[in-house]
Amino acid sequence: MPVMDGYEATTQMRDMGIDSLIVGLTANVLEEDEIEFMGKGLDDLLGKPLIPEVFKKLEENVMGIQRPRFWDDHFEDRKELKKSAWKELANDL
Repeated sequence: MPVMDGYEATTQMRDMGIDSLIVGLTANVLEEDEIEFMGKGLDDLLGKPLIPEVFKKLEENVMGIQRPRFWDDHFEDRKELKKSAWKELANDL
């Protein structure tokens, strides 16, 4: 983030009394990084690359959101989009 990192943002939000759910997304997925993030007040931490099944579990467990076909449909749509983009690219060559 250009102005502050996730550590600082989380610390500031917690210092302001914000008690909303805060979930971090980071490429720093080593155990010591996770411990440091959680020590700043995060409620949960997701690693990059984001695995759809892990995010779906977060939605279900933490946020109470259940979308049984959402992710399946989303990734099927992306597969079709990717196929058509490659086909278009091949036609342009």
